[in-house]
Amino acid sequence: MDKLPIEILKKISNRKIVSLIVIPLLVAFLVNLYLIFYFERFSPNPFYFIVNKKLSILKKIDKKVDWLVVGDSSGNQGVNPAIIKDSIGGSSYNLCTFADMGLMDGCWMLDYLIKSDLAPKNVIMVQVYDSWNRNVYPALFGQYPFSWIYRKAVEPELFIPEQYRKDVFYSHFLPIIHQADRIPDRIKTLRSFKQKLAYIDDNGYNPYTFGVNEYEINADFKYHLKYTTDREPYISPHNLIAIKYLQEISENTDINIYLANSPLHDELFADSTFNKFYTKLNEIISSHFNESGRVHYINNPPILFNKSLLQSSDHLTDEGAEIFTRHLLKEISKAKLE
Repeated sequence: MDKLPIEILKKISNRKIVSLIVIPLLVAFLVNLYLIFYFERFSPNPFYFIVNKKLSILKKIDKKVDWLVVGDSSGNQGVNPAIIKDSIGGSSYNLCTFADMGLMDGCWMLDYLIKSDLAPKNVIMVQVYDSWNRNVYPALFGQYPFSWIYRKAVEPELFIPEQYRKDVFYSHFLPIIHQADRIPDRIKTLRSFKQKLAYIDDNGYNPYTFGVNEYEINADFKYHLKYTTDREPYISPHNLIAIKYLQEISENTDINIYLANSPLHDELFADSTFNKFYTKLNEIISSHFNESGRVHYINNPPILFNKSLLQSSDHLTDEGAEIFTRHLLKEISKAKLE
């Protein structure tokens, strides 16, 4: 029986072994580094895209602001700084992001300007009702500046439970892992993505100009009815921290803060179950600011809109945003007289 040939392996040098390990790691590192910068500008995740866009506007502010608008996405497409400027004058920026940040990132942006000697004269903070029970979403938090996350450069300080810290880390440092699964979608939907999100004007306003989608409005209506059924309203621990910060700002500065409810679908507000939940939540919110002289709770009860001006139950079209912005200015004028 013939013997099988014996394969003699060539000796591999230490240098070769090192190169086989180091080169792939170096390539992965450089690709990841590129993606960090790329996703800051062209993230396939619309949440990250808008957050990074608003932060870039924040960093460019070099003069004291008359009107700083912060809050969630209802304010992002619901408050137009150009109308504020045309109506009452002064500089105005809309830096609203998402409800998954609660009140915290609005406070951080305010604190960033205060620490930069650029404290705004007035702050409008727009929040949807169902943002009040949310803690900060860790992966979204990872999109904020390194110094905000790890050096506590802004207040109020945020504590992230240990089990969620890896999500913050991956989001901030390892987009090659965190967002890689979205790259195919990014390629497929590049055109529509640019059309829907690329236009955020120099003052941060992100208008919705794509018409009314009744299916989306109706689906959102059902969601909110289900959300408020058999549920008690409350304020999350992270939002309680933010409230304490706002109270301190009210006591120690001359900044006027106008906390505003988002716009709302008229049919949703007319539902008795939803209305009961909403009213009870507003009472809880009001109780935290009864003795805060410079914090004014406005648009309470909320201004209501029919379907023709809505994108969803609490998000407006561009036409609706003009009405809502002017309504807030009237509410602010009344609050000044009180």
